Amino acid sequence: MYTTKHIKTIQTLAFLSLSCIFSNVTASTNETSCAQFFAQQEFQSALQQCTEEAKQHSSANVILAKMYEKGSGVMQNSKKSESYYLTAVLENNIDAQIAIGKLRASNDKVLQSHVFFSLAVDNGSQSAISLKKSAEKQLSSKEFELSKQFLQVVKQAQIKDNMQNISMIQP
Repeated sequence: MYTTKHIKTIQTLAFLSLSCIFSNVTASTNETSCAQFFAQQEFQSALQQCTEEAKQHSSANVILAKMYEKGSGVMQNSKKSESYYLTAVLENNIDAQIAIGKLRASNDKVLQSHVFFSLAVDNGSQSAISLKKSAEKQLSSKEFELSKQFLQVVKQAQIKDNMQNISMIQP
């Protein structure tokens, strides 16, 4: 039997998985001008430029998330921050996966944090390994199995999304 907490977690992760399937956005690793403004602490310029670039670059979404998380040049707003992070997660951004994992862990949502840390590890993040292990220690065996199932759903969604993107570019 799954508790209400488990069902809400399933709903959240199912939403993310479906969003991966229907999203045709590709991640970008290019340094953007919004990142340059952010690094120089020119927050108003960063806000304007990142807002424009967010539709094309997952890194711009991460910067916007950080700005709202810390209140850098904007009013601090955890809901907006989380929304920008989740958008970047859907674009397969490792920094966003780790950030959301940390946010979930700080709100005692260990099962969700484990899923996001696992995604980051699976995408090549070395720094997420210890975070994943720490979350794993806090999970019951039932929650651990549920986390593995969530990961499989997300990975299948990413595979389907990649297949859709490939079929779009083939003649």
